This record gives sequence, structure tokens and C-alpha cells, in this order.
Amino acid sequence: MTETTKRGGFGVQRKITPTNVNHDLVKELIALFRENWHRESVRTISVSYTDLSPDGTQQLNMLEDFDLQIKRYKLDHIVDKIRKEHGFTSLVKASSLLKGATAIERSNLVGGHNGGNAYE
Repeated sequence: MTETTKRGGFGVQRKITPTNVNHDLVKELIALFRENWHRESVRTISVSYTDLSPDGTQQLNMLEDFDLQIKRYKLDHIVDKIRKEHGFTSLVKASSLLKGATAIERSNLVGGHNGGNAYE
């Protein structure tokens, strides 16, 4: 067994400032991963959020540009609205169109399975 395969996995958590801005959430996830990953092979990554706050308010960060925070908040809401009206695949990142990408294919799955669509 090599040094990079001795650890069977890890679980970490962090309390963050309340937000529903995707950019902020992803930034925290990437930071947690980089702080704890020791160049091992990765099989699965699971993410969960708890103690969620209702939408409608925004906690602004005094250390970041105010206008940029508002733009990110508005962008997330526009993306959510488009996807709600036209489906998840109506608006995806360009990387989802590359060979081997799975976001579009997986958008119809429920928990990674065919969730009632087994015969389609």
C-alpha cells in the first residue's frame, strides 16, 4: 500500500457566513477539499448543507466588493428561474457539452438512478 492510499477517506465540516450564493458555497467547498486532500485517488465526493436560512435576505461581506456580491446573488436567482421554467439542461456550463461530461445525462436521474424512467 502506498502512502497515498493508506487513508480510507475523510470527512470535514465548516461553519460559514449565511449565504445562498453558489460562488461563495463552491469557494468554501474547494477550500475544504484543498486543505484536506493529500493527492489520493478520489472515488466519490459527497456534500451536504445543514442549518439553512430562508431565502430573501443576503448577508453582505464587508471585505468584498458590494456590487459584485449583489451581481452574484442576482445571477443565481436568474439561473434558478430559467431552470425552473425550462428545465435544468436549458442552462448549463459549456464544459457540460464536452465529451465525457455527465451533468446533462445525470440531470434526469434520481439519486444516480433512473428513478421511474427505467423503461424509457
